[in-house]
Amino acid sequence: MKTWFAKPVEVPSGEVKTIKAVQLWEVRWTSRHGALSFDVRQEVEAFPTEAEAREFARALKAAFKLIKHSHGDEVSITKAR
Repeated sequence: MKTWFAKPVEVPSGEVKTIKAVQLWEVRWTSRHGALSFDVRQEVEAFPTEAEAREFARALKAAFKLIKHSHGDEVSITKAR
């Protein structure tokens, strides 16, 4: 069973109480959808651990190299808010 990292979140319910929520890691990149340089869109995938996010980002960068996609090949990893 996977261990989820939790973060406290305050929830209004007449009184303020704190519940546990999952802390996610986001991997963001720009994908191409056509022959023209402006045929792009922003993509995001979320992961429950930083290690899984980094593994996905490494695979994504390797895929960019494989298809010789070098312009706009930035991949970012951030802790979701």
